[in-house]
Amino acid sequence: MEYEINRHLDEGELEQYSMGELPESELGALEEHLLVCELCRLRLDETDDFVASMRGAAAEFRSRQRLAPVEAQRQRWVWLRLIPAVAAMAVLVVVIGWWSGASKTAAPPFAVSLEATRGPASFASAPADTWLLVRLNLAGLPDLPSYRLDMVNDTGAAVWQATVTAHDAKVEAKIPQTKAGSYFIRVYSPAGDLLREFGLRTRQR
Repeated sequence: MEYEINRHLDEGELEQYSMGELPESELGALEEHLLVCELCRLRLDETDDFVASMRGAAAEFRSRQRLAPVEAQRQRWVWLRLIPAVAAMAVLVVVIGWWSGASKTAAPPFAVSLEATRGPASFASAPADTWLLVRLNLAGLPDLPSYRLDMVNDTGAAVWQATVTAHDAKVEAKIPQTKAGSYFIRVYSPAGDLLREFGLRTRQR
């Protein structure tokens, strides 16, 4: 193949030459053309840079492919080593949560009996921020298999609810800690009929 000064080298020829893939029979003519053609020499420099960058990227990719299984295995070992520590931490969290909850309810609840009348003098008194054991007298109410208890604050917002059964016309229920304030405990039938209401006021000790 002859390379004339007026015919510049195409991209394929430049890439073959840069990558060392050009047949030996064409090397001499191509190099003679490069000696007299500055434009093709500049294009060859650009091609050399491109080929070098592609080879570098390919080498890095192959290196990562070889290291990937080793890195994955290393990460698996790291996680396997962490499993006992994670399990121990989870057990510790459960134990702390249980102990914290137990410590809050370890003290016996404050027992309080409620009367079914309303007015300033009808509110039973109990300490705030303490579990309460309320005793309600349901004498005179229909004998039902169960009753629903709703506890609301003085704005009518619900703060607690439970379903209970009566024994000898009396009901006992544990109420979680409540803030200081005035509350009403309402007794409903299973059908939702309001049967009785009790007043309760909690105060800070």
